[in-house]
Amino acid sequence: MAYLHSHIQTTQSPKRPGDPCGDVVFIERDEAWTTLALVDGIGSGIRGNLAAIMAGTRLMELLRRGMSLREAFARLVQTMNRSRDVTLSFSAFCVARIRHDGHATILCHEMPPPILIQPPSATVLDQYTFTLDRAILSEATCRLGPGEGLFFMSDGITQAGLGCGMGEGWGSDGVAHHVRDLLQTGASLDDLDAAVHRRAVEYWGPNAGDDCTATLLTARDGVCANLISGPPAERERDEAMVDEFFAADGVKLVCGGSTAAMVARHLDQTLSVPTPKSAIIAPPSYRLAGVDLVTEGTVTLNQVCNILDVNPGEYSEDSGVTDLASLLQAVDRVNLFAGTAVNPATGDLCYRQQGIRPRKAILSVLIDKLRAMGKLVTIQYY
Repeated sequence: MAYLHSHIQTTQSPKRPGDPCGDVVFIERDEAWTTLALVDGIGSGIRGNLAAIMAGTRLMELLRRGMSLREAFARLVQTMNRSRDVTLSFSAFCVARIRHDGHATILCHEMPPPILIQPPSATVLDQYTFTLDRAILSEATCRLGPGEGLFFMSDGITQAGLGCGMGEGWGSDGVAHHVRDLLQTGASLDDLDAAVHRRAVEYWGPNAGDDCTATLLTARDGVCANLISGPPAERERDEAMVDEFFAADGVKLVCGGSTAAMVARHLDQTLSVPTPKSAIIAPPSYRLAGVDLVTEGTVTLNQVCNILDVNPGEYSEDSGVTDLASLLQAVDRVNLFAGTAVNPATGDLCYRQQGIRPRKAILSVLIDKLRAMGKLVTIQYY
């Protein structure tokens, strides 16, 4: 099944310059879906920010522990119903789960409804609204295709202009109309969050009336990479590991001499060493028919982690390290196939002296960095 990537971007500002924003966005990705939560903490500044962090963190932890979206949502709503006293921590929130085939479920607790974007159209998403105790809740579903999206906002956007000559404020329909006008006059989808936020700030005037957050989720065909590193602990699993690696859609990356030899045996190909590139400190790379990039293993992965947050335009040399880093920066999803065989050489003191982590440790660092960059990372151990 093709992977539909949910690209997310946010533009926001606090009520008072210099304060933390009372709206907080949470994003998590796994093999099944992308989860997005926009949480609006009561008040503004530090108080609002802390309230939002507490509510959002609890929601995401409930989901991590295996609760369904509706169960976790209901649990947090019940907590918020007990927290309406002005001395307690209260938050409004909206949470969406988007499967990697584009099917989306959105649940809102006292938040503006999201806007469904299907260029050049933009409409307030139809919702089923109900109450629980004193809480006003809503649920909606939709199916996103490539180039379509969902627009989420805090009430600082929809109430913009309130008390400043706009009656009841901008409103969800007003925001949707503005987004539609932008799309029909040629605006890029990627510019919508900043454009809506800018207009809301203009409506508030010099004395912003609230924290303002505009979050845009856009669905697009995802770019995938498959990275295999390290042979399995048991030699008899070599074939299964390589078969699964080649069965996955996307760019094929091999890291490690032993791993490359294993893949070459499977393909009945000869592993070759091309003319060295102009690298000063990067290890050599290899060439193997049927594979997009083949590099050395542990040292290369350590060096990639060191430059993964550097713009490729700043790379000063052309090497397997910079090639691998550039590819990982460019893709949306990384499927990692990790062998658990131990390489005794990487435990040598000279590796530790240079700060070179063993494969298992550096792969863990790489996964964390890629996820922090907003990429979906899956991992299978062999």
